[in-house]
Amino acid sequence: MPIILPAILVLLTTGYPESSAKLDVVAAVQLLAKPGVLVAAFVLFCYIALEASFCNWLPSFGKEVLKKENDAIEDTAADASGQRLLSFFAIAMMVGRLATGLLPAKTGFDLTANGGFVIAAAAVVIAIVIYLMMGCAKGAMANILAALAGLAFAPCFPTTVGVTFSKFNSDVHGSIFGIIFAVGLAGAVIVPKMMGNAAKGASIQKSLKLLLPACVILIVLAIIMGQLKGVAG
Repeated sequence: MPIILPAILVLLTTGYPESSAKLDVVAAVQLLAKPGVLVAAFVLFCYIALEASFCNWLPSFGKEVLKKENDAIEDTAADASGQRLLSFFAIAMMVGRLATGLLPAKTGFDLTANGGFVIAAAAVVIAIVIYLMMGCAKGAMANILAALAGLAFAPCFPTTVGVTFSKFNSDVHGSIFGIIFAVGLAGAVIVPKMMGNAAKGASIQKSLKLLLPACVILIVLAIIMGQLKGVAG
């Protein structure tokens, strides 16, 4: 307690630093009429639906694959190996996000101008990974596919935000982020639940096919998003 008391006193007396980018509810509603915001919101809906589905069901997928490879494996060992898939996925995404942030500056690649195509290409890779996961029967291959998925997912979220922000004045960035993120989070609620329902009486591997339409829609929307012109805030 004596250690954290000074920090508490500083916060109480000075307050938190204020950000210039705040959520304006009225502006957020008005911004829904802007194609750049609406398309970005549905891009995030598809992306977050895919990411949340992977985070929710990768361990179960891994367990299914291991059981298919070795029927005699104990449940505890299969569960532990399945959980490790999340680690491969998360580490690969972390590396991919770092590369997304550093490589454009070092290579001269304009990520903002080409962001729509980058996201579309990532969605193609994600679709291929999902297709391979549906027929995967080896634990080692499952680990590789989880890592590839993490790398493919990595640029999608920050690139969507960056491309969208580039089309509007900075004074509405807070409102834009609030609305596109809120719509995106709906994907995390709906699609993983649909996968779980589809897996009842079947398997997670078979229910993965539900994610393929989201990939196709993401490809189309990402290309549209990249082609939209900037507008005044």
